[in-house]
Amino acid sequence: MPKNLPALLKYLFRLFYFTALLAQAAVLFGDEGAPDDANEVRSDTVRWFRSNASGMALEPVPSRLAAMRNEYSLSVEIIQLQDIQRLLPELLIPHYDTSYRAELRILYENAEDFRHQWIFRDQRSTGRLVASGSGGLFDFIEIRDIDGSVVREFRFEDDDSQWEYRFFYQEKTLLKAETWFKAPPPDSDFVQVSTDSYRYSRSGSLRAIDRLLHEGAQISRLYFPQLGPNFPSGDILDVQGIAYSSDFLLDVYIPEGININYTFDSRGRVLTEVWKDEDGGVLGEYRNVWAGDRLQSILWKSEDDERLVEYEYDNEGNRTLERNFRHGTLERVVSSRGDREMEEIFMNGRLILRAFWENGIKISEESILGQEYTR
Repeated sequence: MPKNLPALLKYLFRLFYFTALLAQAAVLFGDEGAPDDANEVRSDTVRWFRSNASGMALEPVPSRLAAMRNEYSLSVEIIQLQDIQRLLPELLIPHYDTSYRAELRILYENAEDFRHQWIFRDQRSTGRLVASGSGGLFDFIEIRDIDGSVVREFRFEDDDSQWEYRFFYQEKTLLKAETWFKAPPPDSDFVQVSTDSYRYSRSGSLRAIDRLLHEGAQISRLYFPQLGPNFPSGDILDVQGIAYSSDFLLDVYIPEGININYTFDSRGRVLTEVWKDEDGGVLGEYRNVWAGDRLQSILWKSEDDERLVEYEYDNEGNRTLERNFRHGTLERVVSSRGDREMEEIFMNGRLILRAFWENGIKISEESILGQEYTR
């Protein structure tokens, strides 16, 4: 695997918030279908809407000029068949079927062309191909089957590397997902990174995911792909950065070729993450404790390591405090208020250093003579 893969994972983490906005057929622009019945949209016109930052059509407006008065506006155009070949981006040509009807949506911010989305529908108006991006480049491409389920998804990085997710179903139930990665040019081949197998309860809710990391997947953590409309994606996506939520856990290393089992509660939140070797022996385990919608603590245990992260929140749900323990001994406390943070470092349970940060920049620090910490 390429050496720059951890940087790509940070990019995927930033996409967390982007993917949480994805709707079943539109992903970014809220493809809730054409704003009105598709038959009412004449192919020789562009329809205009007041929009929001995610590209949803909030209300129709009579003209382009009127739309551009808004901070965000959206144009929706049905592309005529004779124009598709001329306008179709080259990257989409291998996935295009001549039977598809093409819809082009353009999101404007303060009257500036901000983002493009192509949606291709079959004769039943099911979205079969969706692609979105800006600046002439795509962030992602989704390919869907006749039922509208995602079967392949491509994501594109700033350095021209690519991720591909492949989904396998049985009677509309997702059974397996594969993650593949292609390094930036001149590399040209995809390498398989992981395989996920999904297990369900009798009621059909997601119970567990078994992940196999293939040889060469030398990464500290790996995200789940988007699981599709049949899963509580908001809850699942919320926990994809659990390990990244604390610097204290960043250096916990996943060796290649191991199996990882994730268990979920009824709301789709990860409760445990167990790492096993090829013989089934347990290498380590994460345990997550939730209170309502808030992650209260993360415990990591392995044969020679034990780490605990505890969190506190304010009344609005903002995280205000983090405590780090190793083998039961306090090592670090970080308290936050707005853009300011106070970091306290401990040795043998006693405070030795206090540092102050603002907007991610250390502004001062002071040594403390063994002051004992009290909660």
